[in-house]
Amino acid sequence: MQRTDARELAKLMSHLPGMVYRFRTDRDGTMEFVSDGCLDLTGYRAADFLDHGVSYRQQVVHPDDRESAWRNIRTALREKRAFQVVYRIRTADASEKWVSEQGRGIFAPDGALTGVEGFVSDVSECKRAELSLAEQAVRDVLTGLYNRRYFDEQIASELARARRTNQFVAFLLCDLDRFKSINDTKGHLAGDEILRSVARTIQSCTRGTDLIVRWGGDEIVVVLTETGQAGGLIVGQRIRRELRRMSEARGLGLDMSIGIAMYPEHGETADALIRLADRALYIAKKSGDKIHIGEEHYRLDEQAIKVVFQPVVDVWSDQVLGHEALSRDPQGRLSILELFKKYHAVGQLDELKRICFVEQLRVAAELKLSRVFLNVDLTSLEHLDSVVKPPGMDVILEISEVEALHDVENHLAIATKWRAKGFKFAIDDFGAGFVSLPFIARLMPEYIKIDRSLVIQSASSDTFKGFSRHLLLALRMYATEGIIAEGIETEKELQAMKGIGIFLVQGFLLGKPKEMT
Repeated sequence: MQRTDARELAKLMSHLPGMVYRFRTDRDGTMEFVSDGCLDLTGYRAADFLDHGVSYRQQVVHPDDRESAWRNIRTALREKRAFQVVYRIRTADASEKWVSEQGRGIFAPDGALTGVEGFVSDVSECKRAELSLAEQAVRDVLTGLYNRRYFDEQIASELARARRTNQFVAFLLCDLDRFKSINDTKGHLAGDEILRSVARTIQSCTRGTDLIVRWGGDEIVVVLTETGQAGGLIVGQRIRRELRRMSEARGLGLDMSIGIAMYPEHGETADALIRLADRALYIAKKSGDKIHIGEEHYRLDEQAIKVVFQPVVDVWSDQVLGHEALSRDPQGRLSILELFKKYHAVGQLDELKRICFVEQLRVAAELKLSRVFLNVDLTSLEHLDSVVKPPGMDVILEISEVEALHDVENHLAIATKWRAKGFKFAIDDFGAGFVSLPFIARLMPEYIKIDRSLVIQSASSDTFKGFSRHLLLALRMYATEGIIAEGIETEKELQAMKGIGIFLVQGFLLGKPKEMT
């Protein structure tokens, strides 16, 4: 067909809602004819294709669909039959459309393929409707989360992929606490809106690749791919934290219990993992831990720790200023870090920290100590509102310097609230490698406790000792009751601290942590 013939044919086809084409199967894939409908369909003029300025297959067909679409066309041409394929294109303005391409091969008398002719039409509206219906079939109507049908369709392939790639998968079975009573009190419409808000909250705490399923009632399953035990716990804690914030803002009093099962540690099939997550959820609810991993139930109460005290000494007057309360394993088998790791692994670390704080304060009050230092996370204090300072006792809450670097405004608000209850504050581990000077200036802690690393360097270097002297001199006006050097183990270290004007000290040289009676 000559170019003039193509133009004549183009006039006849210019009103068709789509693109008619013919191209040769030579090395260049020469386009012989393209109807003017290509402009509305692709944003490119017929001349763009005819003059080789634009390649339809390479530049217009969506790159994600290009290989599969052309593979189907090649198969039909090889079998000398008509073809129809549906795929996406990218138009000249970078928008996307769904199109249907129908065509057939042109063959020479000897059977050789010499060209292809066909018609491409816009089917975007129909395809969107089709996809919408397919999406609705696997979505929960109320929350918009995936339903169990979709879970059943997808989970086997997810676990198979995890098996191939040697990856972990975390299954979180989440159950709302107090939802039934709220639903009964406020009504089902309010309950439905709460469930929608919970779904949005969980989605905001997870990745787009994670699978979130409404399991039934107020239970939601979250499947975290490529996620180990620690990651599953972090996400579970994040979900609870954000849910409580949403709940408090609405005055609902909601919380959530979460049971976690890990692939492959706790099972290799979806059924086995869900069953174990359900048992973990039962333990989380029964124990009050809120989050539990696996089915082993660690007993956690005040008997889980013993409280010891280490003196803080004023070496100027040779008097004990106070004591730092510390927690230890009652059996003496685990270090405190190992003890924390044990309960962190089953989702009970927050509860262990709460028990440590409450028990340390209780024992200090029984001993009638005049001044006690307690290690605490500022975020933990948000959930200890019922704690009251024992009368006649100075209670100094030690917060780590690294914690002071994050969420500063919220932490200052918490500190203000607890100061109003009579508690004091100390910045712990100062000089451990972090810089919290702006926080210190705003908090004005009663004490600053310098880290052992700074003590060691001051004892081993006169230059660093001079630097420390000037640094701590500037800090004295912000630590309103004193600066304490921690980790003093040798006489040399003690003399170095005296040399830079620090007389409040703590460490094995002055006294090891021990139980007091």
